[in-house]
Amino acid sequence: MIVWSSKKLEKELASSALSEWDKVKYVLFLAIVEVLLGGPIFLVRPHYGEKASSSPFIVLLGGLAMALATYFGLRLAYRANRNIDDKSFIERFAILSVPVTMKFIVFFVPGLVAFSFPIWLISRTWVDLKPYTGLLFRMVFPFIMLWFYGIIAKSISRFGELKCSRDP
Repeated sequence: MIVWSSKKLEKELASSALSEWDKVKYVLFLAIVEVLLGGPIFLVRPHYGEKASSSPFIVLLGGLAMALATYFGLRLAYRANRNIDDKSFIERFAILSVPVTMKFIVFFVPGLVAFSFPIWLISRTWVDLKPYTGLLFRMVFPFIMLWFYGIIAKSISRFGELKCSRDP
């Protein structure tokens, strides 16, 4: 399995070198990584007191913003695939998102810590700002998700260029 290099994986997929079982392994790998990240994130996110630090309205707006970012990001990736041949989008998206997800985890998590540390310091100094830290993260994360999907869309486009150059 190629889990780091998008370009190598794009070449493998374009040359039809992946068996169906190899493709399933990518989907399984991605599903397992997402499940593992979904639960433990609650162990490391900031908590202030015993109740949530954001109002239900802010949580709702943040959820709506993430849903919109997901919609527009997936649509961007779908359009990149449609420009190729409009086939096998789910398969291509799942497989080509594995290296992007791995790089995202390796680089984004330390970046998130680096982003969070100054905010934590400021909120300790100015206690009145603590309730707004959740809002700040809810404003930033949709843009990060759009960026993530944009990288996957670019990988799909590169795959399409390789596929079209190989097809007669």
